[in-house]
Amino acid sequence: MGARPPAKPGYLDADDVPAQTMDAWVQFPARVATFGPLPVTAAPTADFVAGDTADVVPEPGRGVIDVLLSTRSGGGAAGVLLVDGAVVGCGDGRYQVQVEPGRRIVEAQGRGAAQACVDIVAGQRVCLTTDQTGDLVSADRHVSPIARVDSLERLRPKGSGSKTARAAGWTLLALAFALFVAATVFTYETADRVGSGPFARVYPTATGQLVFWLSCPAALVVLVCGGFALSWDRTRLQNRVRGSLDFDLGRQEPSGGGTAVQVADGRRHREILPAGATGVLVRFQLRQHRVSAERRAGAPVLHEGDVPDLSAAYAAPPEATVDGFAVPVSWGGWFYPLPPGAHRLAVAADGRFDPVRGTAVHTGETTARGEIAFTVEPGAVADLRVRADVYRVWRPEAGHVESFTPRLDLKAKKPFRAR
Repeated sequence: MGARPPAKPGYLDADDVPAQTMDAWVQFPARVATFGPLPVTAAPTADFVAGDTADVVPEPGRGVIDVLLSTRSGGGAAGVLLVDGAVVGCGDGRYQVQVEPGRRIVEAQGRGAAQACVDIVAGQRVCLTTDQTGDLVSADRHVSPIARVDSLERLRPKGSGSKTARAAGWTLLALAFALFVAATVFTYETADRVGSGPFARVYPTATGQLVFWLSCPAALVVLVCGGFALSWDRTRLQNRVRGSLDFDLGRQEPSGGGTAVQVADGRRHREILPAGATGVLVRFQLRQHRVSAERRAGAPVLHEGDVPDLSAAYAAPPEATVDGFAVPVSWGGWFYPLPPGAHRLAVAADGRFDPVRGTAVHTGETTARGEIAFTVEPGAVADLRVRADVYRVWRPEAGHVESFTPRLDLKAKKPFRAR
């Protein structure tokens, strides 16, 4: 994290952006913010973990979408939460959004993006969590599904056992380091020296060597025990959570003569799609690059800082057509039923976005377009991946966010058959 040298003399367009900038933008100090007309109550991740957040009672005739937005292991990232396409908050934390009854589309963006479709009833609380962090649910780096859970309390580490395990783990790790340092110092201090000054030769004594070589495996054992304690605490939390997660939150939309099915990333697509399904599965993957860099040659590239405008920057949804006909699309996976034969997918990604805070300018072509031809075999599902790199660069000297022309990468993967 922190400052990195740019790949080229200037961080001026998409060609200057190396792949390793996939680190999430970290708002430092960490904070949350809310936007829009909907009533929203927000609290940072630290408050949620500490148990300092309370359930909001919805207004009459409204329901509550209760979301734990977590887009980076360790917290502090600037995830963006959207409801029905409108930004309602930014910054990792807990968001309680009061909405009218009906079908609502919830989207979370960080490095990647994911969507969930939920039906809201007046007076009901729907709890959702993003599966993007290693601290709460999963350690998946790029795929970021949204899951439904009966209560967000399941995601909060609690109980004396968890606290004891974490305390014991870190204590053992510190003890292992201290043991190794103490053995090294003892061996050096008890060694025989020939000569003086910087050219003196040091010969460890037999006692010093014995202490050092006995301390090394002892420190290793203590180190392993500390790691096991931390791993046990994390596994304990994950096992308690995973059994209650529901990832089947996709929606169905009419598409041509059939029905397009939204499929959550990270799911087993062969098990979700109907048996004998014929068509194409397209995974629309967002890779959002949010950094801070002056528009000049040799400017350092920052992945963290106090830039509220950049923390609220997000990516607009893509557009797609199959054989010239528009199909429903969003970030995530979509299955489109198609007859066997040759087909063509066309995708467009707009580099612009409507900022909810500050101003934004765009450099280059506004939209990136790409096409790929594929063949659907009888009883099989073609598998395509569409990856869009979207760029948001904070220019401190100008006080605005600059966006570049997105970069599209369309790739055909091995077809599969639905079970």
